[in-house]
Amino acid sequence: MNLINNARDAFEDRNIENRRIVISVYHKRNELVIAVQDNAGGIDDTIQKKILTHTSHHIRLKVQV
Repeated sequence: MNLINNARDAFEDRNIENRRIVISVYHKRNELVIAVQDNAGGIDDTIQKKILTHTSHHIRLKVQV
């Protein structure tokens, strides 16, 4: 939920008109993958280094159940 709230805040802060949040859920091997993407412009570099391992366009969180 926090990812969605962060995207909403970024949309407002950056005055983005055509807002998009895409949530995909799928199985990969023995894992459930939940991917959240938006067009809000990404996470600031100074913050990015503090929170998650990231690739160029995707942030992945792994939770094993």
